[in-house]
Amino acid sequence: MTSQSSDKPEQRGYTVQRKQPIIFWVFIVIAIPALLFVGVYSAGYRYNKETRSLTRTAAISLISTPKNATVSLNSEVQAETTPYIKTASAGAYRITVSKPGYHTWEKQTTITPGKSIVFPDIVLFYSELTQKPFVETRSLLENSLEITKIDTVTEAASKLANAERILSEQGFSNIEQLQVITGGPKLLLVDPKAARTYVLKDINDTDYTTIIDGAITDATWIDKNTLLYASGTDLWLYQLDPKNMDLIARVGTPITSVGAHSSGQYFYYTTNAGLYAVEYDSRDRRQTWTLLSAQNIFIDHIRNNGRTIVTTNTQDPTATATKNSIDLYEADTFLQR
Repeated sequence: MTSQSSDKPEQRGYTVQRKQPIIFWVFIVIAIPALLFVGVYSAGYRYNKETRSLTRTAAISLISTPKNATVSLNSEVQAETTPYIKTASAGAYRITVSKPGYHTWEKQTTITPGKSIVFPDIVLFYSELTQKPFVETRSLLENSLEITKIDTVTEAASKLANAERILSEQGFSNIEQLQVITGGPKLLLVDPKAARTYVLKDINDTDYTTIIDGAITDATWIDKNTLLYASGTDLWLYQLDPKNMDLIARVGTPITSVGAHSSGQYFYYTTNAGLYAVEYDSRDRRQTWTLLSAQNIFIDHIRNNGRTIVTTNTQDPTATATKNSIDLYEADTFLQR
């Protein structure tokens, strides 16, 4: 009896000693593959059932105003709405973002392994716009910053001291035909006869070396260095320093007025046929939307960071104008810059 009871503690100790290294190795066997899996997954690799191999993926990110828009990838509707972010395998994708009552946004893009595609400023414009009589509610500061539309030099001479004298000294003979566009960081002197525009500090500037080919019909400054302007049937984006010109759109009829969204990603313009929007993002192509079909409509100014356009029925500063306010899309906060 005594000898049997004395053997049990030794046997139990031996069993415990054997279990400890077994548990340790079981943990190692499980942990190493798990860590490898986490590392591979974090690096963007996924198992491809078709090729039976690991394939490196990327992500598609879509942020829209308004939000909660439907996302489709290659005509397959996704369960998630915008804001949307999801991993995707490399390949070609036709991406569409849509919502009832709005124009559809779409892009053809190609995803390469490890490189994500981001579209952070998608705007869905109303498919039907409503014009409302414009009621002036701007502050004095906003009024002072309004871009003045084109005036002839004679009309602008009262506020631009010595205009005619200085222009005569510069050798311009057709002073009555010259036009000025004020209201931005630079003054634009338009010579329609010579089909060129001079970019000046002010009317007293004698440096006429910065020249834009073509007579500008309307323009607006995106910032102190970037000018959006129309010349004939072309819509251009012009950077002063370094000098760069980007053709945004070329349409079939002359562009009569222009405007810009505060994000700098969407531009507006009018022709004698209506009001349009065009995106700046040139991946795949620049999509253009017909916002409103109407004659005698011109962009007077932009409000609410690009969400609202105030239009007028004339560009003649001496005529009595009828102004309307047009909301272009539902107000979200992410693009209010």
